[in-house]
Amino acid sequence: MNKNKKLLLSSVGLAVLSGIAATGSTFAWFTTTRTATISYTSATVVSKQSNLKITYVSSNDTFDPVPEAGAVSSLSLVGGMDITDISGDGLNFYKPVWSATAETASAINAVTASVGNWVEFTVTISRDNVTGMKVYLGAGTSITPKTALDEQDLKAVAASRLAVINVDTPASPVVECIYTPSDASHSYLTTAAAGTAVYGIDGYTKVTYAGDLVTGTLATQTTIGAADAAKTLVADLSTETSADVTFRAWLEGEDTDAINEAISGVFDINISLFGLDVVA
Repeated sequence: MNKNKKLLLSSVGLAVLSGIAATGSTFAWFTTTRTATISYTSATVVSKQSNLKITYVSSNDTFDPVPEAGAVSSLSLVGGMDITDISGDGLNFYKPVWSATAETASAINAVTASVGNWVEFTVTISRDNVTGMKVYLGAGTSITPKTALDEQDLKAVAASRLAVINVDTPASPVVECIYTPSDASHSYLTTAAAGTAVYGIDGYTKVTYAGDLVTGTLATQTTIGAADAAKTLVADLSTETSADVTFRAWLEGEDTDAINEAISGVFDINISLFGLDVVA
């Protein structure tokens, strides 16, 4: 596949997804290359504490070699699938079918298939101590450019998103938080009442994410109050000993950095987990 049409994800540091993104013209969404893709290759998840373990559950990718079956402190995944630009809140995604006019669509479709649209993997996070624990994203968690001064890398980073999703109840997943490298808010497409239109299509609108948004440089907090205030919760193990969590990454088409200048951009996603004991 053409290198300029890929976002190649690789393992660097604690947990890393790396890539090359092809994008569009002077407004959000890919326009020059409507079939631009991201190719996921690997990730590694590492916990900061010996009593905090990670067990691989599933992914929308096929890994080779097969991931370890037991609970570990470091989980490495190697795969290779393609995704493209979509827009959503981490659970529900949409993508315009563009017309010949750059900012006009012939339709906006719900994105229901994960393969080819976003990268995700699910793990069980568990504790083996007696005291309850809450687990958070900590220092070292980031989405960073492969080359610090490369314009394409910087644009690709700015358009990326990472959702942390509690999937203990598969039929009712809950987004704990969304990480974005530099944006103060996250805007996305969603359905709307008749009479509301976006890109010329009735029944859709753009909204601002109202959940917990995490941005910039994260810190490993020392108290639960400070960690909760930072909005970086991954799993609440206060009374339970384990929780299933999905990490889902995509390129947000509504981000103003998803433009031609990001073509061939390379980014890394680093995931670092830490836990704090819940004192009764």
